Amino acid sequence: MTEMTDELVVRDQAPVTLFGPTDPTLVLERMSEIATALVDVINQKHLYKTISGRKHILVEGWTTLGAMLGVTPHVVDVRPNETGDGYIATVEARTLDGRIVGTAQAECSRSEKTWANRDSYAIRSMAQTRAISRTLRAALGMVVVFAGYEATPAEEMPADDTPKQRRLPKAAAGQLDRISNLLIALNDQAPTVNWKIWAREIAGVGADKLDVSQAASLIHALEGELAKYGDAAQAEDIPWPDGEEVIEAELNEFADPVEDAENH
Repeated sequence: MTEMTDELVVRDQAPVTLFGPTDPTLVLERMSEIATALVDVINQKHLYKTISGRKHILVEGWTTLGAMLGVTPHVVDVRPNETGDGYIATVEARTLDGRIVGTAQAECSRSEKTWANRDSYAIRSMAQTRAISRTLRAALGMVVVFAGYEATPAEEMPADDTPKQRRLPKAAAGQLDRISNLLIALNDQAPTVNWKIWAREIAGVGADKLDVSQAASLIHALEGELAKYGDAAQAEDIPWPDGEEVIEAELNEFADPVEDAENH
């Protein structure tokens, strides 16, 4: 005969949140710890892509985050899209004990410029990749934001077709000569001022990195400073130095000292 008892049996239960405790403060602390560890891995392994100046995590980064929390993606369906030129994938994010903590669908098709001429297997694979990133984002996106990255996975971002700005040509020899002359004249008028450092700060780069536009702006600024010392030192009255050695010496001191050291 079985003996009855009033003793309450407490069974272990899965945590309510992925981060263990239910106390909001403790959850945030745990998220912060995970985010810190995630940053180290993402940066060391370069598991992100910079798009328009912002860092978006690649699918490998999302699955790494999932592994840190015991969450894995499971592809549950892949089917052709309505137009027949691509695929739609469905993925679930599950904990190790089988709980579903996120579900998402994603599509990839030849209507996208990047995928217009790709093989079917590649398009199918990318649909799954996007769905994996998206479902892990649904479950774990807050940790990524804590870590300082964009919440949108890299695979979901459109190609960065922003045209790159054309680089302006380097400063002309005549511009560099003019800068050298003005630095000499300013040093004569105010020898206590380090005009070479002043010029570097105004230009933002060393003399060897100046483009034509930066050189023109710097010349204008130097002429304005020189004009402050009166008619006797007007910029247009400054004689040009004889020989290239004087010019080279002035510009070498104006150049970036760190880069100069590396070049030598």
